[in-house]
Amino acid sequence: MATSKRDIIKDYSKLKQTFKTLAELPLDKDSEAQIERDLSRTFPKHPFFMSQDGVSKGVKRLKRVLSAFANYERQVDYV
Repeated sequence: MATSKRDIIKDYSKLKQTFKTLAELPLDKDSEAQIERDLSRTFPKHPFFMSQDGVSKGVKRLKRVLSAFANYERQVDYV
């Protein structure tokens, strides 16, 4: 079954909006605390996660992904 380019773009747009919604939902306190602890432990010496002046772009992006997952799969939960 062939999928048209238009269908792929439509699906991508839908997934992108779903991710954005999930990433912006508030987290329960346990998940939020666990994510905050893990952020500083994730590749602390990798340049993508290092910052001279605060929080790096890498840490911000990782937090967004982990938050979206924690909100998406509440049965598994992040913790």
